[in-house]
Amino acid sequence: MTLTEAFSELEDPHCGPAKRHDLTEMALMALCAVLCGAD
Repeated sequence: MTLTEAFSELEDPHCGPAKRHDLTEMALMALCAVLCGAD
């Protein structure tokens, strides 16, 4: 299982105009930032 597959199972509560970014992509970026030492 890839990280993208794992995070794609998350349910995004946003809909319509409130959904500007893909939740899977945002979760992956946050994980990468934490792994790189971001606060």
